This record gives sequence, structure tokens and C-alpha cells, in this order.
Amino acid sequence: EPRLIDFNPESNGNGVRFTVDDANAKTTIEGLIEFELNANKIELGQSATQHVTASGNISASGDGLFNNVGIRTTPAQPLHVAGNARVDGDFFIIESNPQIFLSDSNHNSDFSINLNSGLFKITDTTNTADRITLDSSGKVGIGNNDPQEILTVEGNISASGNVYAGNKLYINNKEVLDDGGTILGINEE
Repeated sequence: EPRLIDFNPESNGNGVRFTVDDANAKTTIEGLIEFELNANKIELGQSATQHVTASGNISASGDGLFNNVGIRTTPAQPLHVAGNARVDGDFFIIESNPQIFLSDSNHNSDFSINLNSGLFKITDTTNTADRITLDSSGKVGIGNNDPQEILTVEGNISASGNVYAGNKLYINNKEVLDDGGTILGINEE
């Protein structure tokens, strides 16, 4: 059974220092509760329905372990932020198939950015369709999950400007023949 063995006001008058141990002195907990006299309140609890409530700025040092954290909201996930968030530095997602979900306010055509089996994908989660796939060799598929060329497009392509081919041009797997400026025909072989 825990027992309070020390409880003293801080010399600056802004808190109390305490020490608690069990009856056999196997575990000792030392702590400090700091507060401002004009602060609203600090509540400490021991049961599952009680929690720490504080108003004003809160700061801590050391490590903390929490099941769920809500910032400006009641958490629905381990970390739930209502409002903007900023990360100064690297941001890592370590998971077998990591994903970032992008959901607009009307939830119509939502997307995810994901890494699945070494393929980086942009997925239309509303319609369950991979829209862009990038493999580890740098090949990009648009509407195609297994690009065989640097760019593989499934469907029609529209261009408002010129389309250049530095080597050979193929239509329906047939080579377009030219003399360096004029199309002569299609190789039917």
C-alpha cells in the first residue's frame, strides 16, 4: 500500500514536492507539482475515470507514454490533431504498407499516398483505384500498376503541344517510318 513519506512546499511558493513509496519501500516515486496561484485548477486522479486537468501552459521534460493524445480534440487515434500541424525535421512512417490519407471535407474522391510492396502509389481511395505507380527502377505507370517502360499510360493521352520521340515511334506495335522529317508510312512487318 502506498504511503506519503514527504510532502513539502517548494521554497519559491509555486508548488509542492512529494515522495511516495510502497509499504516495503521497494518502489519510490518522487514528484513536483508546480502551479501558479492565479491558475484555474490542477486535478490529479488515480482511478480510470480520473485524469490530470490543467489550464494554461504545460511543460515537461523526460519521456512520456500515453495511449492516445488529442490536441484541441478528444483523440480517436493514438495522435489526433484538430487544426494545422507542423514538423520541423524529418517525418517517418514505419509500417509494412505505410499510407497518408488525404480527405476533403465533402469526402468525394479522397486519395492516399502509399508504399506497397516497393511500389509508391497515389490511390483514389473513394473508387479503389491506383492512379499513379512509381517502381524502384523509376518507371511510372499512369492507370497502370506494372509499368514496363519509363512511362506507361493506360488510356488516351492528350497533348496541347508537340510530342517528340528521340528514336523510333510506334503505333499499335508498328514502327512509324520517316525520312527525318516526313512520315513515309507504317512498317507492316
